[in-house]
Amino acid sequence: MLIETVEANLSKSMRELNGIYTQRFNRRHGRVGHIFQGRYKSILVSKESHLLELCRYVVLNPIRAGLVKKISDFQWSSFRAMIGQGPVPDFLDTSWVLSQFHRDRAEAQMAYRRFVESGLREPSPWKSLKGGCLLGDDKFTSDLKPILKEKEKIKEIVKVNRMALRPALDEVFGSAERGKKELSKKIVTAHQKHGYTFSEIARFLGKHYSTISKIVKADRLKR
Repeated sequence: MLIETVEANLSKSMRELNGIYTQRFNRRHGRVGHIFQGRYKSILVSKESHLLELCRYVVLNPIRAGLVKKISDFQWSSFRAMIGQGPVPDFLDTSWVLSQFHRDRAEAQMAYRRFVESGLREPSPWKSLKGGCLLGDDKFTSDLKPILKEKEKIKEIVKVNRMALRPALDEVFGSAERGKKELSKKIVTAHQKHGYTFSEIARFLGKHYSTISKIVKADRLKR
């Protein structure tokens, strides 16, 4: 789903979806248990640089999953409504997307259709994802730095979101040969400054968890 929220109430909506909707769905179809697997994951998207690309990616998912051969054959997609081949539900806003292609609605619908159909040959937009939760250009992520900095200590927020703009481990360690002393410093930095766990660092370096733990604990004893 691609959602624009007027208020910061996404979690409330997801509780509704995972709770009340799930109960209704299970009663209707005579089943029990969860409908959706795992906790939902939300991505904050830059409207200016990446939203249009993500719109295309989402509607092409049924083809990637092998559910249909033509996206217009999938009844649960917004695609048919967007190109004028089906009714537009109240919750679906077609105006912004179509306005990115042409002022004339019919021309915009044809251009949008060509744009979507060419998307299977394009690289995934997730390659631009930063910190597991931000999708945008460098200015977008830079503008969010002060806000994210304030959230780093709030344990109720998932760590990958709190630390969204921390450098990747390959940036922390670099690609050059590392001496033992320099490597130990970088291990401590990765853990203490950037919040990487012992397990994450160990997997990246191909070392045992206990080795990383000993290096960090030894550094603490020096202070």
